[in-house]
Amino acid sequence: MKITKRLAASILLFIVIFALFGYVKRGTTLKPFSTQNTPPKHSSSTNSYEFCFLSKEAYSDTSLNLYDKQILTFTLGQTTQDGRQTASGTYAFLPAEKDSKAGSFTGTVGKMNPNISGRLIDAVWNSTAEGMANNEELLIQFGEGSAVAFFGEMAESKDGLYVYKNKNDVQPGSSMYQTDCSNPEIRTR
Repeated sequence: MKITKRLAASILLFIVIFALFGYVKRGTTLKPFSTQNTPPKHSSSTNSYEFCFLSKEAYSDTSLNLYDKQILTFTLGQTTQDGRQTASGTYAFLPAEKDSKAGSFTGTVGKMNPNISGRLIDAVWNSTAEGMANNEELLIQFGEGSAVAFFGEMAESKDGLYVYKNKNDVQPGSSMYQTDCSNPEIRTR
């Protein structure tokens, strides 16, 4: 009887592992909080697409009912001569008990990269934090219903723009999930 139970448990474990491997192998991305991809809004008059992403993570002390939050909204516009698309939007990093950093950005978006199943926005972010305004480089990867902003050590360039010292050393922040742009949490800070 013990051998039969062990054999059944082993077979069940093998099936679960095989199913998970097949799910991940197909390149499917798990999307936190979201049960579906929200299609971007298309404006035929400007031929642009609006995307909205959100993350809301409970603060370590859940009794305080505080959240670390990120809000990302952007519009993809015209295609440039080099095949990239224009992008403009806002990004807000709103930690529960620390200073927030928010502002608008403009930049370009590369073509779909099959290695990451997504696209990369390379932008200049006009951010404000602790009462100080800065223009700084911002990298955002998006696709498959999620987005992530990247952070790393920065240095001031000759023209006053803060740029990543080494783009190869940037680290991803928390993942944001795609949501409908009418979601009230997108419009509140």
